[in-house]
Amino acid sequence: MTRFHKKYICVAISVFVGMASAACSNSLQADESIGTHLGSLHGVTGKICASPAQGGVYCVPANQDPAGAWDQAISRGSLPIQMWAPRPDAIPLEALVADAAELNVWLEDMDKALRYVHDVKKNAESYRASLAGNAGQLLRETVELQKRLIANGQAAIDHAVAAFRDKILNQGNPIVMQAQSDQWNITAIHQDVERAAAAAAEFQHSFDRIATDFKAHRESETTMVARWKKVADDAATADLETLAVLRVEAHDFSREESRRPNNIILEASRLAATLQKADELRPPSTRPESVRDFGTTKQLNEPDFVATAARSLDNMIAYCEQRRNVSNEIARKISDGITARRDALIALKADDATRATISDAKTLRASAVFLSEITARVSTLWGLPQNSTKQKLPFLAQRYEEADAFVSFAPICAPPVVGWREAGCNLFNRHMVGARTYLLTSLPAIARMGLQQLEAAGIANTLLLDAQAKLLSGDMKGAMLSYDEAVRASDR
Repeated sequence: MTRFHKKYICVAISVFVGMASAACSNSLQADESIGTHLGSLHGVTGKICASPAQGGVYCVPANQDPAGAWDQAISRGSLPIQMWAPRPDAIPLEALVADAAELNVWLEDMDKALRYVHDVKKNAESYRASLAGNAGQLLRETVELQKRLIANGQAAIDHAVAAFRDKILNQGNPIVMQAQSDQWNITAIHQDVERAAAAAAEFQHSFDRIATDFKAHRESETTMVARWKKVADDAATADLETLAVLRVEAHDFSREESRRPNNIILEASRLAATLQKADELRPPSTRPESVRDFGTTKQLNEPDFVATAARSLDNMIAYCEQRRNVSNEIARKISDGITARRDALIALKADDATRATISDAKTLRASAVFLSEITARVSTLWGLPQNSTKQKLPFLAQRYEEADAFVSFAPICAPPVVGWREAGCNLFNRHMVGARTYLLTSLPAIARMGLQQLEAAGIANTLLLDAQAKLLSGDMKGAMLSYDEAVRASDR
């Protein structure tokens, strides 16, 4: 094989494989004189350059680590990064091709640049970009010039070039296989992350609503303490008539203080359980082992869409339970104190049976105030519920709360009732049977019909199943909350 044949084959290898063969290098050095050394004669210093996807060229001397060029490029742009060794500007292309030693020096610089991408960075995208970009272009130009200079052995050269081309384009090529594998793994991870993010997004509006309610409850703690203190202080000096009013006030405030944390605990517990199930859809549980290994190797952090929300819900539940227990204990002690003071006052009054225990004026005033309060409770009980926008269905959770509060007031008006409470309790007791029927029968029936309508409208089946299950189990409060959630979903 002639000298030009050897040179041509070495360059062809560089074009299609991206690195100069050491065998070719040794052959050239053995076959040709290196006396000319045009690069040395012209004082030429080789370079290794890099360019990011956004453009720009960053070079270092060829005798330095190619990492210097790569780091400059990556700091000013993004992958893929092209790397190549430019031909010496001071040496004409024809002179470079004609001199085996200088050609080999340049090819070694090119080989150094491409091997850095291939062996050190192991970046298939950048390797392909280098071969398709400046490195490939320079080598192709060199090959074309050599084609024109070679007069003999064209068929043998074409055969060698074709062999190397077939080899690099073969599907068994490690770079091609690596690129395909990387793309498949990245696609799998991307799909898993998107699915997990979509699953978490479904619950965001529920979490936001619970967090808003909790914030308002947390900020009312000072008000709660102050109100209980006032009730206790007033009870310490109250007469019999005032004690009865304070007992009603304590009852209502105790229910109010229990209702909000109970609602938050119920909804937060349900959402926490739902998030626990959603956590099973996170990428680590669905990826094959090969994809998980790829993510570990590439240091791809797996997003956690539920852990923070779950911890927040647990903290909300813990606070609400503690505060509810504290409030209930305060209410119990105040009720015990009111009872003790009432008994003491009654005992004192019994010693003076000849005097009236309550003046007519006080009795009339207390009776009017109490009757007004009962009238307001009756009006609230039979008020119209708020309806949804699209399905025109009533929201029932608040109606259930109001009916339950009315029914729970019954012991205060339990017969026999005499004195200033008589008029108010007579009004209350006339509505008691209807309120109990409304609470235990009418509201569940309305909820069942509403759930049937929502099911026909195609509302999320999980919400409907949850409400139906609670109705069957007798958890009316939970059923009304789940029903309202399904109704709200029909408006979205």
